[in-house]
Amino acid sequence: MDFIRPFVYNFATMNEILFFTHILLTIGSVLIAFRLGLAALTALVALQGVLANLFVVKQMTLFGLTATCSDVFAIGGILSLNLLQETYGAKEAQKAIDALNGKDLGGRALTVNLARPREERPG
Repeated sequence: MDFIRPFVYNFATMNEILFFTHILLTIGSVLIAFRLGLAALTALVALQGVLANLFVVKQMTLFGLTATCSDVFAIGGILSLNLLQETYGAKEAQKAIDALNGKDLGGRALTVNLARPREERPG
């Protein structure tokens, strides 16, 4: 069995396994909240916003690149907000954004808004 161990650790390190597990759990929670309705999806947006801000200082190495542990929560929050907007309309998504934007979390103000196309930058 010892001859397999180096191959397993080279193929997928623990960080990558945890990262993909985190992605699957986040997608699963978004789908479950979507099935439960508006209140669950709004609560999930709030939870993911808080968790993204809590884990922003934790960094890990993925495939040789450095990433923060909040990246998956941030993408999950964007997915949840997009589902809110597409399913329940822009008015409900804006209510969720207004409820969270500017809230204090450990001395820091949360910033929550809808994604917009990036503006052209000179140079």
